Amino acid sequence: MAAVVGLIGALGGAITGGYAAIRGAREAADRSARAALEQAAQQASDQHEHWLRQERRSAYAELLQDAEDFLMKLADLVSCVENQAEDGVRVLEALEGVMTAQIQVIRRMGPVMTIAGRDVATHLRHFVSESRSTSAQLMGLRPPDLPVDLVRSRYNTMTEHFGHLVLSVAREVQAGPTSSSVTTRSA
Repeated sequence: MAAVVGLIGALGGAITGGYAAIRGAREAADRSARAALEQAAQQASDQHEHWLRQERRSAYAELLQDAEDFLMKLADLVSCVENQAEDGVRVLEALEGVMTAQIQVIRRMGPVMTIAGRDVATHLRHFVSESRSTSAQLMGLRPPDLPVDLVRSRYNTMTEHFGHLVLSVAREVQAGPTSSSVTTRSA
């Protein structure tokens, strides 16, 4: 009788121990699977952020290059207007260069606005608005009527807006935008 009770106790203990071991293994496997999924999701998120950061840097570099080209064309126009008496055709060519460079900045604006942080988007809008205003003022005048002071003033204004744009891009590239600062509107 004692042997039967002992056998039942041993079997009960073995079954209980086996059940606990299986349950523990299942819980450990579940935790391990959840951890693996979380790690995979984090890696995917990190890779996406890295890709977005690189795309943003590339788009910003192209934008700043186009904006700088616009300023250089405007500086060339200032120089031509100052020496206007020498070559009126050169003034027209410089004016055409300003307009062409401004169009390129506007074309670049759309794609950049889809990934730009709020600060960059704001300064880009100001830069483009001022470049449009500059073009409108310059197009309203014929080359002999272009006052040097007006062209210089527009160049100085555009240089200031360019500086703000460059600083906002530098801050965003260094710090990286938060998800709440990224705009989702395109121009």
